[in-house]
Amino acid sequence: MNAKILIIEDEAGLVTTLRDRLRKEGCVVSVAKDGLSGFELATHEHFDLIILDVMLAGQSGLTVCQKLREAGSSTPILML
Repeated sequence: MNAKILIIEDEAGLVTTLRDRLRKEGCVVSVAKDGLSGFELATHEHFDLIILDVMLAGQSGLTVCQKLREAGSSTPILML
């Protein structure tokens, strides 16, 4: 089974690099470009891992992480 990963990152170059490398490893990758849309996506779909930028537009990565934990999500989060 391929890992399903959500990248919440606003820097296009970093998103491209991460997405391409993860896909080469067989992962299914979704991307959100700000904290608000990232939170929505993370709460409406299942992911095996969330890669989350700390400094985001709309909501900081720390706020997104806190809200996900408060909503009961136990998905591992890798903070950038």
